Amino acid sequence: MADEGLDGEVVNAKATRVIEVDESKMAISNMVTWKDFVYVGTPKFFRAIELSTSEVKFQIDTGVKGMFSKSNLLLGALTDFQILLFNMKTNLPMLLLNGHTNWVASVVIHKQIIISASADKTAIIWDISDFYAPVAANSGPGGGDDHGKKKKDKKSKSKIPSLPSAATDTETHSEFETDGTGMTEYIMDSDFALDDDVMKCLEVKSSFIGPLETLEGHTDTVVMTGLIGGLIVTASADKTIRLWNMKGKCMQVIDNAHSDWITQGKVQGIQLFTIGRDNVVKQWTLAEKGSTFSKKTIYLKHSHTYSCEARPVRVFLSKSRLFVPMSDHAVYVYDHKSGKLVNKCVGHTDKIASLVIGSDNIFWSAGSDKKIRKWAVETGNVICQYLGHTGAINKLQMTGGNIVSGSDDGSIRVWSKRDVEDRLRWYSGTGGEKGKNLDKELEWYKGKDKGAKKGDAGNKQGVADELAWYM
Repeated sequence: MADEGLDGEVVNAKATRVIEVDESKMAISNMVTWKDFVYVGTPKFFRAIELSTSEVKFQIDTGVKGMFSKSNLLLGALTDFQILLFNMKTNLPMLLLNGHTNWVASVVIHKQIIISASADKTAIIWDISDFYAPVAANSGPGGGDDHGKKKKDKKSKSKIPSLPSAATDTETHSEFETDGTGMTEYIMDSDFALDDDVMKCLEVKSSFIGPLETLEGHTDTVVMTGLIGGLIVTASADKTIRLWNMKGKCMQVIDNAHSDWITQGKVQGIQLFTIGRDNVVKQWTLAEKGSTFSKKTIYLKHSHTYSCEARPVRVFLSKSRLFVPMSDHAVYVYDHKSGKLVNKCVGHTDKIASLVIGSDNIFWSAGSDKKIRKWAVETGNVICQYLGHTGAINKLQMTGGNIVSGSDDGSIRVWSKRDVEDRLRWYSGTGGEKGKNLDKELEWYKGKDKGAKKGDAGNKQGVADELAWYM
């Protein structure tokens, strides 16, 4: 599709803020955002930076291989194979998970349980219930729950909490796509305290915890882990998918799930999506709730194969759509309920590294061509380009009203995603009935309708409000 919005134009946007992370301009390979903070990982260091001031709030000189997060809890896969648990609310490190013997590829967290997957061919279950308690964002002592009224005995044996039903399991893994606003927060149990100088906790090693269970059986790198219907799922470069219970017992092995290496996987509800070097995306469905489980029962069943025109690079999910950037530099969008191709979004000229999903109909993409593009799925058109990076863009994140990008040029850039004209261009250009009805309002907004009341602030706000609702 052409890179065109309304009247053949594409909106070009410039960053509202540029943060030079390091004088050496080291490439930013990993990044997570939370509220007004960005957390940057490079092969040499980890930094917490306040977006509004560019001030570094915390730093450690340890390389980062990957970053994963849920709510205010960040998990950094370090180059020494450990996992750092970092509290983004306080901007302080809290725990180190020590057990893997090679780099960590994927992490999923639910309540007080963490599962990690690694190139050491294992997955590990970690129990952090002695240290953290998840609470409602507005709760606390006297705030409607029992947190703060009765502290858990740190020395008591940890218990694995019950997992949600398949219908409500929407854990984050492998890619972080939300800013955590309004989600459950994790707070430190007051019975546990680090040494006086909490900034040195990584040096004094006062806060290590080891594995609860180690999941063994894969014969190559475990590239992903997730939670599906109260069970743990892992996928590996050995071409297999395994299903485990929370005690570490393997319940199912799917041999030759792909005909070549599996490179990534994502879970949504009771669906698992995997991609491999065999140029296909596969969808797997957990057996219906209420099925009688036995050793002969197949829990995960193959439900659909998406044939690809090129090699799929990653998978990203919205409520009902599957977004797959491929090696031909296009993003393919599928309806993952029907399995049909919705559109092919063409415009990038080099590898696509990261996507941010706004809705079923809107997404942002970026990669080695140094540009961020905002797309309308229904038309396949680019509606806005974000220009300014001088190196490949490795990561995109969304926080509040902004898109945040990290690049090989060593900078973090902040972009506003709430440009009213940008939205009007897309909204009027979709060809839908509502879009046609807004043509005159677009003309008014651009000042071309001489009969319109340009000073009618109420009308302008009404357009913005309607667009905000639509988006």
